[in-house]
Amino acid sequence: MPDKEVQARRPLTIVLDYSFATKADRDDVREIVEREGGRCVLLYFAISENRRAIRERVVGRKSKRDVESGSCDGDNAFEVTDEVLDTYFATFQIPRGEGEIVIH
Repeated sequence: MPDKEVQARRPLTIVLDYSFATKADRDDVREIVEREGGRCVLLYFAISENRRAIRERVVGRKSKRDVESGSCDGDNAFEVTDEVLDTYFATFQIPRGEGEIVIH
């Protein structure tokens, strides 16, 4: 059985699926990843510029949750109200010049 330290240093691929809504959030995570010897790749899904599409997705997830299970889990664990969504839109900082890969 490999030594625990060797196991801990084995290369890993980790995906953080989180909004990282502000540049400061992204910079904080990038600093931690790079300090630990990792490489950070920022994917920006340009859907965030389409408020209507995001609202439709949120409403769709809520409807699916209500019909299928009546409970919150995974993708729909957080109740996203119009107020929450409006705050997100108001504070989200689109990545520009951060080495981002833009997905349309």
